[in-house]
Amino acid sequence: YWTPETGMVCYYNPDWLRKDDYAPWDEEGHHVTDDEIRDAFSKAVKKRMMADVDYGFFLSGGVDSCIVAHDLLPFYREERRAAFGDDRPIPTFTVGMENSPDVMAAKGMVEALGGS
Repeated sequence: YWTPETGMVCYYNPDWLRKDDYAPWDEEGHHVTDDEIRDAFSKAVKKRMMADVDYGFFLSGGVDSCIVAHDLLPFYREERRAAFGDDRPIPTFTVGMENSPDVMAAKGMVEALGGS
């Protein structure tokens, strides 16, 4: 942001942005388990599940959207059961040329998740 007194002020200045050699994973005693990563990821997905309308999911067919969709689905179903007493599939969407690899991968992921 900018102020007349100080000019441009960087409000976010993390170590990884300032230091070229930032690599905490190389530090002795820094150990993160697969379960800790999964737990942190799941918490991040659940934290962002805020909406005043029904959820939908955009799948690109790439690994990222498929992993998020896989992790989000149990949370979605739990919320649906609590709020509406049903377990309908999460609406999913994708954009692309018919039968392209990305569209086919997204379609496969929808089928694996039981989506619509």
